[in-house]
Amino acid sequence: MPELPEVETVRKALLKKVQNKIIKDINIIYPKIFEEPSADEVKKLIKNQKINDIKRRGKWLIFELDDYYLLSHLRMEGKYIYRTINYEYEKHELVSFILEDMELRYKDTRKFGKMYLLKKDNLINSPLSKLGYEPWDNNLNVEYLKEKCKNKSLPIKTILLDQSIITGIGNIYADEILFLSKINPHKKGKDLTEKEIQSIIDNTKKV
Repeated sequence: MPELPEVETVRKALLKKVQNKIIKDINIIYPKIFEEPSADEVKKLIKNQKINDIKRRGKWLIFELDDYYLLSHLRMEGKYIYRTINYEYEKHELVSFILEDMELRYKDTRKFGKMYLLKKDNLINSPLSKLGYEPWDNNLNVEYLKEKCKNKSLPIKTILLDQSIITGIGNIYADEILFLSKINPHKKGKDLTEKEIQSIIDNTKKV
């Protein structure tokens, strides 16, 4: 699964290619990818919206349009690819954003990815509202993480994978963080010392 660094790389690459382009139309081959609103509603709302910017929060891509945010989570195998207009569709291409001079297609073999099209004043009701701090947020400190861990009998690796605590970490980076911190991934959250918690925070940023 793409984790924070991979999603950030995708964001930067997409921004170079599609920033300031207008979505002339959209072809939704797999309607269930849209959690909110329905695919039919998305078709109406997204036409002629400009891609002004692309941001990231945790593992989410955030396409900033004129009136909406398009949220996209790649999940296990999602990826964006560029096609010429009217290029023949290939297997597992689920959505195509038809721009002025190209198509931006979302491809996902396992169909786990999700998208939301939300008004800009409605992010409070989006999946983003449930996310914890980014690794570099000043609020991610010993006091915060200690409070999140103190009553938990879960392994620390499981806690690190909880996106509502720290967002963007998946299996690969959780393993690296704990290895550098010299902490057994099975150690219970409530048994961590303050020194170990600080080490986790420091190595989260480093990794």
